[in-house]
Amino acid sequence: MLINKNILIIGNTWDITKSMFWDKNKENNIDVVYNYNKLKRILGKISDKYLLSNLPGKSVFFYFRKYNLNKYDLIILFECHYPQYILQYLRKKNKNAKIVYWLWNSVENINSDSCNTVEEIKKLVILQKKYNYSIYSFDKLDCKKYKFKYNNQVLKIYGIKDKEKKYDTFFCGRDKSRINVLIELYKQLSKINLNNKYDLIISNACLQWCGDIEKTISKLMKALNKKGILAFSTFGDNN
Repeated sequence: MLINKNILIIGNTWDITKSMFWDKNKENNIDVVYNYNKLKRILGKISDKYLLSNLPGKSVFFYFRKYNLNKYDLIILFECHYPQYILQYLRKKNKNAKIVYWLWNSVENINSDSCNTVEEIKKLVILQKKYNYSIYSFDKLDCKKYKFKYNNQVLKIYGIKDKEKKYDTFFCGRDKSRINVLIELYKQLSKINLNNKYDLIISNACLQWCGDIEKTISKLMKALNKKGILAFSTFGDNN
């Protein structure tokens, strides 16, 4: 149970981690902070090279280092670049807290949203025992293959008014390489006569991996309303 526990959530500056938890932090003893500071963003590739080097002092780029890390019972680090150095630093500063690295994206279907390569994830798996942290994922296949712990994806609650509800189902989020899962879900919901047509389907750098792209697009089009939009991106000549 997390009641009366001090929790630190570390997220990226460019995602919605902060907005998802910001309204809950005071009542639940939750602090939500960024992983890297302005110095890292200003130095750009120079800071990246430094983080990849064997030089000491990497914590100079950590936004959260100004916090008393030893007071937390649970520390959750959301998917980010160079997580091994952050996880090592967190364990050094807090010997007893439960530390979690939470993956936003599927390992087996690396996409443009992913912060870590498959090789980086494999290294994190090896380092788990040394720095005593756990890796969590929403992807059950990844959990089985890499022995991650499973937890469903965090959801930001949107303010949807009753008059805006046109359908029995509502999908929130990006496909995250789960197009085939969504198509299968649509088929199952249709069998029980639930209204699950979509106004907009968005896929980011994913469709090119489908075995039969024409068949996939055809199924997606059937899932759209008459004026629905299928918007997707794929690789170009320079990718």
